[in-house]
Amino acid sequence: MKKQCLTILSLAASLVLAASPATEAAAKAVKAQKCANLVVNGNFAKISANGKSASNWNFWRSSKSKAVVTFEKNAGIDGGTAAVFQDGGGCIFSRVKAQPGDKIYARVKVKKTGAGKATLTLRFMAAKSKWINYTVNQPITFGKDGEWTTAEIVATAPKDAVQVLPMLGGLDKPEGKIYYTNVELFKVPAEAPAKK
Repeated sequence: MKKQCLTILSLAASLVLAASPATEAAAKAVKAQKCANLVVNGNFAKISANGKSASNWNFWRSSKSKAVVTFEKNAGIDGGTAAVFQDGGGCIFSRVKAQPGDKIYARVKVKKTGAGKATLTLRFMAAKSKWINYTVNQPITFGKDGEWTTAEIVATAPKDAVQVLPMLGGLDKPEGKIYYTNVELFKVPAEAPAKK
């Protein structure tokens, strides 16, 4: 699991990014076709009594990391629940069925307090939980400190894919905190063929 999540820790240089044409087109297609969110418990409504785990989500951290994630009620948008990371070196992930050629569009509400950078990541698995050597990372562009923004990413499932895993990680600076909620993942419908 270490190699699989280390990509989320290889953070790109800080960039100011607007929504890309690919994410804008994907969001428009998903809205027009009223596509279903395929992430189960993407708003972290189902959490353990102690707030240390969430239904349908797994937590990983490197052996050298002190990363901690908690699922905190009232820390999300409008009093909802958020996944809150302290320290880097860890990630949470969920699994969604996929097949080769699926166009995947994922988005999440996110904010941070303090210093640090993070990425939104999609990984893919083949049968028998075998990792595919294909990862898509998108640096998260944050708003003002403590202000919610939307991070989004688009990828096409590679050959042999049977699962896509959205991965959410901590900041690269231990003094900062990052909050995630309302995780969504859609299969973007194919464009209708042009009329002749």
